[in-house]
Amino acid sequence: MKMKSELPVLICYSRSGGTLMNRILGSLENVIVLSEVNPWGSFKPMIEQAQEWFSLINSDERKDLEIRTFAEQVIELDKKAKKQCKQLIIRDWCTANFMKGLIKGKKPSYRLETIEALKDQYLLKPLAIVRDPYSTWKSNHEKFEKYFDMRPRRFFSDYCKYIITLRDLPRIRLEDFTAHPSEYMRWVCSYWGIAFDKNVLDKHGQFTRCTGDNTLAKPMTNNCKIKKVIAVPWAEDMNLKTKKELKKLYQLTSYECS
Repeated sequence: MKMKSELPVLICYSRSGGTLMNRILGSLENVIVLSEVNPWGSFKPMIEQAQEWFSLINSDERKDLEIRTFAEQVIELDKKAKKQCKQLIIRDWCTANFMKGLIKGKKPSYRLETIEALKDQYLLKPLAIVRDPYSTWKSNHEKFEKYFDMRPRRFFSDYCKYIITLRDLPRIRLEDFTAHPSEYMRWVCSYWGIAFDKNVLDKHGQFTRCTGDNTLAKPMTNNCKIKKVIAVPWAEDMNLKTKKELKKLYQLTSYECS
């Protein structure tokens, strides 16, 4: 029986540090991160990224891959990356599977669709980056309230389903990572078997071949130094039903209630 090859998968909900990690990983030599891709869709289609950002395929190969399944596309792009002696990493756009209204015409499945699509083809090595739940809601609310239903009780209910799917997966807290980025990045590279370079922690902001932060392929405009992320205190006027929903969510995480 042919041994399955390993494939790193970065799992991170919206506004929880995924773009930061994407920039750092993408800045490493011989690493290719396909940014926010998922069987349900991508902010920038995976095949476009492969051709336009990383030159993994040409125009003819792109046309052929566009009619393939998500898993078939990943398998082929992984082969192309290996021929260039590069490590492919999938940054899962998992939010698409858990946030109502994000994908038009689809209701959330509340499953990690990328993991399910690839688990039979690869020995997957997933890693989740998580953030304090209330801070996650507040950041999403501030960024996306005009586009999606960000009422706290609904958000917390759906986010709780997301956290449950992570229960058996290794995870890093964004607050811990930003407090000690070098130590955690060394561990991430060791876990995924890629070479660590401490210099990327200072230059990651100039990396542009990724999505996120409401931008596409743009460098950071502020200081590239990684700033420590801290939990946001709960609103004092939060109603009891919302607070109860939030407390239930915190019971599933390693975070303490505010």
